[in-house]
Amino acid sequence: MLRFSAPSISFAILTNIFETYGRWVSLNGAARRYILQPVSVDTITQFPVHGQPASTKGQSEMNKRQFLSGAAAFGVAPAAFAAKHEASGAAHATSPAVLTISGDIGRHNRGGVDVFDRLFEKQLVKFDKAYAFDFPALMRLPAVTIRPTLEYDQQLHTLSGPLLVDVLQVAGVTGAGTAQVMLRAIDGYAVMVSLENLRAWRFIVATHLDGKPMPLGGLGPLWAVYDADRVPEQASKPLKERFVTCPWAVYHVQVNAG
Repeated sequence: MLRFSAPSISFAILTNIFETYGRWVSLNGAARRYILQPVSVDTITQFPVHGQPASTKGQSEMNKRQFLSGAAAFGVAPAAFAAKHEASGAAHATSPAVLTISGDIGRHNRGGVDVFDRLFEKQLVKFDKAYAFDFPALMRLPAVTIRPTLEYDQQLHTLSGPLLVDVLQVAGVTGAGTAQVMLRAIDGYAVMVSLENLRAWRFIVATHLDGKPMPLGGLGPLWAVYDADRVPEQASKPLKERFVTCPWAVYHVQVNAG
């Protein structure tokens, strides 16, 4: 996966670089292009996904209602599981949020983007309310361990963290696999993945690499990733093409019902 890397540059300077010169954006997990202006969510999501035509406004509203009422079709942890962990939402008041979920979600624990949300502002991310997770909240969810071959050193590594669908469930995401989920990294790299693929490929929000927390400046603190070695349609690709839909340093997820 082609990513900008400048380990010696501060976070603030890195943000300004991507704000000024643009960023790589992946659409539908395949085609990529370099954008010379900040990319808004609306700009990315207006593209058809998986060859489907863009919905009309009426269809979109209908899909959203169906999406939010389709818990049975989602097929992951029951609502009781999400309710058990909902109290963890308050934790981000004293512990910094590391992952924010916005869009078509049923639970919220924070308001909209404000003047101090500089990275959201710079990347033109907008929402009126969202659900924020701190690191302890993610650690309280059941962890899954995968062992993929990574492109960076062509070696097997252990990654662990909660399933992404479980994270979404806590934020009140229920619905069919036709929903689209945007994963956005701190450098502006963004990909759109269907909810169906998130579940089928067993994406995790990795918090640990080989048993150690992943630092900012490396692949962390969070990495949306799957075991590409065990996903037939990905395992058949060259190693460097298997993780196009897996942004490291992911910090924002937007759910679009359709």
